[in-house]
Amino acid sequence: MSEYKGRVDIREIMPHQDKYPTVQSTFESLKVGEKMELFRKRTRGVESRSH
Repeated sequence: MSEYKGRVDIREIMPHQDKYPTVQSTFESLKVGEKMELFRKRTRGVESRSH
C-alpha cells in the first residue's frame, strides 16, 4: 500500500490552466498527516507534500 493518499502527474494534464486546480484540489482533499505525490516536468525525482 502506498504511503501517499494523493498522486498527480501534471505532465499528463492538458491544457495548462487545468494543472493548478488539479494539484490544489488534490492537496486540499488531504487530511492532516497525509501526503500527496507530485510529478512534474522539471524535476528529476518525485516530490511529496504533506498537509
